[in-house]
Amino acid sequence: MPSPTQILDLEAPLPTRAKYRHSQLRWWHTLLIVSGFFVVAPGIAVFFMLYPNLFILALLETMGQWFPFGKAVDSVNPYLLPVFFLACMAACLLPTVIHEAVHALAGVAVGFTSKMLIMGPLRMAFQGAKPRLRTARRVDVDAFCHVNVPTIIGVHRKFLFITGMAPLASLVIGGGIIAVWRLGAFGGLPISPTTLLLGFGYLSILVGLMSLVPVRLKSGLYSDGARLWMIATNSPKCRRWLSVVALQIQRAKGTPLRRLNRKWLRNACSVDDGSLENLAGHWMTYLSAETDGDAAAAAVHLEACLRNAGIATDEFVDCMRAMASTVHAWRTRDSVKAEK
Repeated sequence: MPSPTQILDLEAPLPTRAKYRHSQLRWWHTLLIVSGFFVVAPGIAVFFMLYPNLFILALLETMGQWFPFGKAVDSVNPYLLPVFFLACMAACLLPTVIHEAVHALAGVAVGFTSKMLIMGPLRMAFQGAKPRLRTARRVDVDAFCHVNVPTIIGVHRKFLFITGMAPLASLVIGGGIIAVWRLGAFGGLPISPTTLLLGFGYLSILVGLMSLVPVRLKSGLYSDGARLWMIATNSPKCRRWLSVVALQIQRAKGTPLRRLNRKWLRNACSVDDGSLENLAGHWMTYLSAETDGDAAAAAVHLEACLRNAGIATDEFVDCMRAMASTVHAWRTRDSVKAEK
């Protein structure tokens, strides 16, 4: 009969790093996507086959009207093309930086403190007066802002404000730039800076729209759209999220592990979906059960943490391995498994 804690008992391997994005689309989202694929795509294909030249010319003309990239490249001095393309790369990265910075500023506005900004391989930690920039051992394409929450009072409303401000800012900035350009306000600018501004505007809109798609990323993080949906529906995932935050506040204030709020511990483990909150909830519940001397419950929650090792950092995986070896050494007196 297999063990209920197969990974902890070395009967199953530790999960590898997650490679795919897990979507949280509802049935009507899927219906819209499938309908668009089977209705819109064939219609465009038929039009393209019947009027190929007309379609291509209209497409090129529309692209030239809304984004004159080709004219910009032609207008730049050949010796300055590398500088122009570097500026294009900066314009591509800036919308994401601004999006996460708005999250951080919104957090400061409601009384939170920014702990870290993560943008792909870059980590900007706010320790003391000066931010510290470093790179991660393992690279993700995700970007998010990590904040410290000092109190649970009003946290539901504050998270709604923090989560919604960044997509709104991205859409407003991008839409404002394009609207100003269409009104002719960029008439006095050369074509190359105009193109950079337009690229920044379009990508800002894209970042804002993509952040509103309700998905869970491969790293275990939820998008802004998924967060807003949780808050709007007050779903079990929302209660788990707030319970994890409340438990983290208790630990930051020095509350002993055995005195952590039991209701919050139950909520923190109520939804097993492979998210970072699921991992954090089981980890704090494991620490509390271990402190209470409840070896059976501690093993179950440590097993749940090990199942989510694919989204954990390398440092946290090492910590879980150390805890697993301690469980075998102290609880089961199995030196062979503890050594492995």
